[in-house]
Amino acid sequence: MRAKSMKLVAMVALILLLSAGVVSADGETARSYAPAVYDTVACTVVVEPGSSIQKAISPARSGAVICVRGGVYAEALKIAPANAGITLMAYPGEQPILDGENRLPVITNKNRFAPLIMVNARNVTVDGLEIRRSTMRGITVSQGDVILRNLIVHDNYEVGVIATGPTAAPLRNVLVENSIVYNNLLKNANGAAGGSALTFIAVENGTARGNVIYHNYGEGLVAGRWTRNMVLEGNASYDNRGANIYLVNTTDPIVRGNYVFCTDDPISWRGKGGMYRPGPGLQVRDENFKAPQPPPSSGQVIVNNIVVGCGVNFGVATQIAGGGLNNAIVAHNTFVNARSVSGESANNIEIAGNAALNNTQFVNNLILQSVPGTITRIQVAMGTPNLSTFMVSNNLYSRTPGNGWVAAESGRLVTDPQLVNPVLPLQAALPAPANFALTATSPAVDAGATSIGVSQDFFSDERTGTVDIGADELGGSTQFNLLGDPASLTFSGE
Repeated sequence: MRAKSMKLVAMVALILLLSAGVVSADGETARSYAPAVYDTVACTVVVEPGSSIQKAISPARSGAVICVRGGVYAEALKIAPANAGITLMAYPGEQPILDGENRLPVITNKNRFAPLIMVNARNVTVDGLEIRRSTMRGITVSQGDVILRNLIVHDNYEVGVIATGPTAAPLRNVLVENSIVYNNLLKNANGAAGGSALTFIAVENGTARGNVIYHNYGEGLVAGRWTRNMVLEGNASYDNRGANIYLVNTTDPIVRGNYVFCTDDPISWRGKGGMYRPGPGLQVRDENFKAPQPPPSSGQVIVNNIVVGCGVNFGVATQIAGGGLNNAIVAHNTFVNARSVSGESANNIEIAGNAALNNTQFVNNLILQSVPGTITRIQVAMGTPNLSTFMVSNNLYSRTPGNGWVAAESGRLVTDPQLVNPVLPLQAALPAPANFALTATSPAVDAGATSIGVSQDFFSDERTGTVDIGADELGGSTQFNLLGDPASLTFSGE
């Protein structure tokens, strides 16, 4: 069990790509999202150390701003429907800690998934709290129009943060940003990997951006079943035991500008008999759920992500007919060096043979595999994929793709991409995304297809004219700063 002293540090330049226009597979302009507005609010109620936060919440009504002074508070909180419109936040400049002490909340048969903070009201903001050591979940959102911001959520027995609504009436407009979610799902510390750290289920128009999700004993960041129009952007997700970013039975998600990687830290490695590899980087998967079964995934927009060093950097699989990539765009991503120990297969790009690839574009991606492992693999043993509408073009591979991959590809390059310093991430030295940017002599420069229409790159630089292959457009900034523990998020090699 890993417990770290965490501290929020100033965000200098978070890469959000909020205004990046993306063009859909049929050429129509897809969704564009505006940045959040950070309002200055004045405290209407101040909770002093030794006082009860819940006693301040219970009578609060719309417009109340409850500011909690620094200190440790051992209680479980409920924000009820009558509390709609309130703000619960840290007193400016101070750090309040909500501590379950591994005894709260008290779990019964009726509330076996109880959290330390239950948000069951609309138009609520929770800002700046540390939430730790829950007997079950960290924070649960069960109503729409909720903002979770600047949180530190760690060492909880189950999920760290979850927004979940009923399938018949999904929640709308849930934002989780600038938060740190680590060392959750301690129920799996003995080796299991079920559950996820930051999760959306049955949510429409939800957003997760600028978060750091790491060292969780399950999946990291998840857009789950019955979600629609989710945006996952500008996050760092690494060393989670399950998929670091997981799209499961979701419709029209946008996944852009995320930095995903796996180090040699054994927390994220799985296997047996001396055959081990890290969890997946970015995984698309349709699962077979109990009725009602969500529809197959569709409309995925996966652009400008950098994924490095995982057992599978980009994977697609399904347990249901028609699941996989449907009307999807996978473009301008950089996938570097899937890895494992000797004897266990590492696949940079892996697609199950029974997964759909309908009307899907796989364009302008950079795939580097310079360590042992397969650069592309279609698992034909799981079925024969229909490649007739899987449109693959202008990708750069460090070696010739095989294992059932599309043979005819216009604009294909097979060569060294000449990245700045494509090192494998190590627990002791986390590489900056700038390591995976293009050098001036890279053959990826000006080699991309221009029709895909991704207007900005990973570093928020504009793409104009003839575009480059991969997540980086040569010539702009390569700065990427994040919230988080300075010790654990010190990038090197820039």
